[in-house]
Amino acid sequence: MTPTASSSQPTSSPSPTTTPQTTQSASGTAATVQVQIIEQNDRYQFSPQTLAIKKGTRVAWLNKSDAPHTVTSNNGAFSASGTIGEGATFTLLFTTAGTYQYHCSIHTYMTATIIVTA
Repeated sequence: MTPTASSSQPTSSPSPTTTPQTTQSASGTAATVQVQIIEQNDRYQFSPQTLAIKKGTRVAWLNKSDAPHTVTSNNGAFSASGTIGEGATFTLLFTTAGTYQYHCSIHTYMTATIIVTA
């Protein structure tokens, strides 16, 4: 099964951090780990650039930059996010172990990897 996607409009969020945040509800739903899209040293980037998670984890990309971005699989392993505007999020549920390399199709130098373990 491939990862499933969802997106949302901008919402208020906690202060930015450089490490992923993991949350899990009391009802036992999937944990969510955040990847931030940031600008650092005049270059946009995914933070963290490499993320290891367990199967069944959701990854939420939060665009904290002033430019639009995408989350696009290098090999078509998951559906592209479409354009993620400033303050918006894109979420994928990873249900299959593997290595998922991705990039921003607008800023092609932006690359990152999700490693999903059993």
